[in-house]
Amino acid sequence: MNSENGFLNINKPIGITSMDVVRHIRRATKTKKVGHGGTLDPNASGVIPVALGQATRLLEYVLNGPKRYIAELEIGKQTDTFDSEGLLVNEVSYTNITKQKIEEIVSSYKGTTKQIPPMFSALRHNGKRMYDLARMGILIEQNPREVTLTYVEVLAYRAPIIKIELHSSKGFYVRSFANDIGNQLGCGAYLKNLQRIQSSCFKFKNSIDLDSAVKKISDNKIDEIIIEMGSALIDMPEIQLSAIESQDIMHGKKIQKLEQSDAILHKAYDNNNKFIAIVKYDPKYNICEPEKVFIY
Repeated sequence: MNSENGFLNINKPIGITSMDVVRHIRRATKTKKVGHGGTLDPNASGVIPVALGQATRLLEYVLNGPKRYIAELEIGKQTDTFDSEGLLVNEVSYTNITKQKIEEIVSSYKGTTKQIPPMFSALRHNGKRMYDLARMGILIEQNPREVTLTYVEVLAYRAPIIKIELHSSKGFYVRSFANDIGNQLGCGAYLKNLQRIQSSCFKFKNSIDLDSAVKKISDNKIDEIIIEMGSALIDMPEIQLSAIESQDIMHGKKIQKLEQSDAILHKAYDNNNKFIAIVKYDPKYNICEPEKVFIY
């Protein structure tokens, strides 16, 4: 059980943290090297990629992938955390709010913008989590961060609930987005519900709920749900290596690449079609050198 290397596409339930998911999988697999590909707040549900063994070394690529969400905002109210976990700090009438007005404001956020992270977040300041500092009444002024919203659509508006689908870059806080929308509307808003429907190549329709995943693992059926490491790198082109080339890469040597490529990083498979490395391509000399080598 503890020799597994790959990813699990877990549907996180509401009420537990992303690290709780990791702990459940770690106990079930008896594997120490377990990590997740992007934090979801406890009151959020949906896709969370979980990496096992050598796959934890690929999390940096998964974390940088696109995210897709279905969000429900409640207008007319604001909380200190910008979501349903916080304390109500303001309540304003929303009787003059129309769907057209909402759509105009929401669509204005499409593209690359600056966003201030919420005070209650997992970001660190001098080694301490921001939410811990906030709970102690210590408020730290945060600098705006550049984020990208590639797609946003108002799916429905039934006062006081707005339902929105959005596709974003890494580092985008839907809670801050909800608060900003509320401020623009003039009546306030907070994030009532959030479901992540995609993270990188991991999609909700292919996910498995946490309890079912743990049962599969306990029944020694992890092979039915584990995802091969290289499959998670869908945007990275692959190259096939000969037996000699595979040995050279595994020993840290450079190899000549016969075909030109526009990409810098490639996932490399050996002569047995096993994912063994990420290699870095140098177009000037038409060579590849190992960036990360996987021995398992």
